[in-house]
Amino acid sequence: MDSQDSNQANAKRMFWERFFIPSDPKESPRPLLVEVERGQRPEVPNKDLRQSIIALKLHPGFDYLLRKLRFQRAFLEAKLRSEHHKEIREVDFLQSGIGWLNWLESQIDFETNKKEAEPVHTVSHEQKLFEEVNRSINALT
Repeated sequence: MDSQDSNQANAKRMFWERFFIPSDPKESPRPLLVEVERGQRPEVPNKDLRQSIIALKLHPGFDYLLRKLRFQRAFLEAKLRSEHHKEIREVDFLQSGIGWLNWLESQIDFETNKKEAEPVHTVSHEQKLFEEVNRSINALT
C-alpha cells in the first residue's frame, strides 16, 4: 500500500471515528445533523447542464484550478511526511486536508468524465432473432 492509499484510509477512518464511533464505549453514537439552507441543494442536471459540466475539462481556467488542487495535495503530503509534528492534531489536520482534496478531485473526475448514453440501433438479423425467441416464449406461456 503506498502512502497516498494509506493517507486516504487514515482520513476515512478518522472521519468515521469522529462522527459515528463514540469516544466513550458506554456512549452510543449520535448521528451528525447537517442543516442546509433552502436553494442550496444541487439540482438534477438536465442535458444542457450535463454538457456544460463535461465541457469544463476543456477550459484552461478549470485545468489551472485542478493543477492548483493537485499541488496543494502534494504540498500537504510532503509536509506530513517530512516534518516532525509536535502534536497529533497537526497530523489530523494534514490527513484530513489530504482526504478532502482526494474526495474533491474524485468527484470532479466523476462528473466531468460522464458520458451520455447513446441509443444502440439493432441490426436486422438481431431483430429477427429477438422476435423468434419472443414468439417461442409466448408459445410456452
